[in-house]
Amino acid sequence: MAHVMEIWQEKAEDYIEEIISVFEDKEMPTTNLAFCRAGYVFEEIVGHQDSRIAAWTRFGKQGGSAKLDPEAPFETRHSERWNLSLNV
Repeated sequence: MAHVMEIWQEKAEDYIEEIISVFEDKEMPTTNLAFCRAGYVFEEIVGHQDSRIAAWTRFGKQGGSAKLDPEAPFETRHSERWNLSLNV
């Protein structure tokens, strides 16, 4: 997962339009949790601010048990904006 985050930090800005278009393509179903994970990474890890990505916060589930890394244990540190346990 650390390598995945590293790649996003290095390359996400180069492919921002392609990534957003895939996430928002109605033909390619995306889970609510995927929107939250990607939105968190874009805003908080990559540092990219975009109104299209900010709109993805609507997919966050208050009081849910979502984790940034689905394989890692929960952490008490979390993002209220994206409703994610920051376990990476």
